[in-house]
Amino acid sequence: MKINTQRIVALFIIAVCSCLLGCTDDLLEADPDVTKEGNEIPSAILIDGEENDWILPTQVDVRSLDMKDADFLTLTKDGKIYCERNDGDEYRIAKVYVTRSNGQVDTVIYRQAPASRAAGSSLRQFYRHHGIGYSYNAVSGSYCNLRDFRCQILNRAVIDRISDEQGLSLLNVNPINDVEKEHEVYTSVVDYIAQVNVDASASGDLVFFSGSASKTCAIFEDGVKESYILHNKISSVNAEYSLNYKDISLYANRYPSLLTSSFRNAISKIDDKVSIDEFIYTYGTHVVVFSKLGARMTLDVQIDSHKFESREYEEALSKATIETLFKTASSSSSYVKNYQTLKDSKCSFNVIGGDVTLFDRLIGFANFDNTTVPAKLDAQWLNSVHYDDDDLAKSNVELIDMQVIPIWEFIPDKVKALKVEGRVTGNMKLAMDMVPNRNFINTSFEAHPTSVTCRIGDQDNQRFNNPDVVDIIAANRHVATICKEYVPELSRNNKVQVAYPIYEGKVKLSNGLCIHEGKAYKVDWRYDKFIVSEIDTGDHPVDGQHIYMNGGVLSAVKSTNIEYQKSYAILGCERPGGIAIDGSVKGEIQKVFKHFGHFYLDNNTRYDNLPGWEYSTTPPDEAKNYAIFFPGSTYQNRMVRSGEYVYLLNPKEIGYKKL
Repeated sequence: MKINTQRIVALFIIAVCSCLLGCTDDLLEADPDVTKEGNEIPSAILIDGEENDWILPTQVDVRSLDMKDADFLTLTKDGKIYCERNDGDEYRIAKVYVTRSNGQVDTVIYRQAPASRAAGSSLRQFYRHHGIGYSYNAVSGSYCNLRDFRCQILNRAVIDRISDEQGLSLLNVNPINDVEKEHEVYTSVVDYIAQVNVDASASGDLVFFSGSASKTCAIFEDGVKESYILHNKISSVNAEYSLNYKDISLYANRYPSLLTSSFRNAISKIDDKVSIDEFIYTYGTHVVVFSKLGARMTLDVQIDSHKFESREYEEALSKATIETLFKTASSSSSYVKNYQTLKDSKCSFNVIGGDVTLFDRLIGFANFDNTTVPAKLDAQWLNSVHYDDDDLAKSNVELIDMQVIPIWEFIPDKVKALKVEGRVTGNMKLAMDMVPNRNFINTSFEAHPTSVTCRIGDQDNQRFNNPDVVDIIAANRHVATICKEYVPELSRNNKVQVAYPIYEGKVKLSNGLCIHEGKAYKVDWRYDKFIVSEIDTGDHPVDGQHIYMNGGVLSAVKSTNIEYQKSYAILGCERPGGIAIDGSVKGEIQKVFKHFGHFYLDNNTRYDNLPGWEYSTTPPDEAKNYAIFFPGSTYQNRMVRSGEYVYLLNPKEIGYKKL
């Protein structure tokens, strides 16, 4: 961190002012507005609105400094004066009382201008503290975007003082010089956005970066056609900065000056809805508590799922998209295969940090094609990354990763904190609703339903005990299905209940969630086999009674800042005889059950009038992997759902209330 040391001379009490401060001329100057005759303040030193440090010359004999009327100034232990950023709309005054060695007391007055919220100002403060302790416009903004930084929340000088007094490390700096490579396969756009544009913080709060999500939805489609998104990332990591925010929140009550004067003043004005909206408009919705500095390259490609023949090839291709783009594959045969698979697929290429001009010819790169891309450009870019912590302005690194927590966690007044939380929560729901993808649903439902009551045709309050399949309705459409089935990787002797999300009328068997014996498991069915993995929920206990859909993603943990809309359960069934105009049910209701990778009707009758169903005379492909669960001809010569099946809600056929 660089500190200005050039001295300035004020118009008022020259000897005292020169004994106090050293600073650059563009930061401190005489204020002509306060030197006019008749003004209550005869003279003052004008300082700009940004956060800064000043140094006291040591050759002047000063006995003490009294900062009691200098709310936004802090005297540090090494004799520096620290000034907070002025995030208010008006000039503000601070008085410093200087006691000389001879006992004379002089008053030095400072007048600070409001800070600029221009992009350049945000960039300057990011370089100073890497965004730590600053507020962020997360809900309507984008992930890792300097333009979405807002105001200073925490006084860095007070953080340092508390750390010294309490023997704590509230702010941690970790220099790194490493290259990280990541790759992932996402089986839906919702899953991709949830992992890339949504952050679940340690507090259980869900952060939805709607700006980033909207951009993703504009690039990638999530329809009835099955497709995956391959995510490949290379990062040059230079430093990490983290704030021990749990201790910070604790000490904010004990040390009020830990929060900046501007922030405390803004909190005091919170009252009605208008003032809350003004607060959120100025300060944003969250506070940055972790940032990573470096350079990052990401390539995301959306590919039809039928192009894959195994999980292994999914993994291999997701790992190789960048090297295929820049023609650095180690094997020519694998390169040819990968390129043919990727060619012309929708993609998104993004680079921040380093020499980004190397990629000028990739501007507007929307479909995978490397015919005009120079070879090994990724290696040239990595070599171009320059980082100097002593002079970040001359470095070409940027913010490549971050973590934020809700701004209301820094508001000591719990009543006002709840008001802000409620407003931000409502705004986030609205932001989710405005994203051009209908699958960002927030709802909850029973994890282990033992019965379901619904209406079928004109037959209201039909109760079904121990259902094999229960469909969940929210926002007037199917959003999930709960299936009682065998998952040998969890239990070989007993069936378990697994919930699967439904996006655009298509069930995603690769994104199942099962709560079993107090633990949460991801259940992924692909390529005729289950892959089951335990989900780490951190410090948050698994709710064994409910499953939550947070922004369209199934979770065993309830988010603390989501408004969950009501859901309804209906029986998973078909009506082969149809529903008459008067609502009467023709024929019998046929229940649906799931067995490994397929859905079946619970009888052996053939029906040729069921859309998305077909009569199968052969055992399914997965029978060879789970032979013991497919005895004889039980699962052949019966109706089975095809891959073309689409969930459609027709209230005249089935529903959760009377017509």
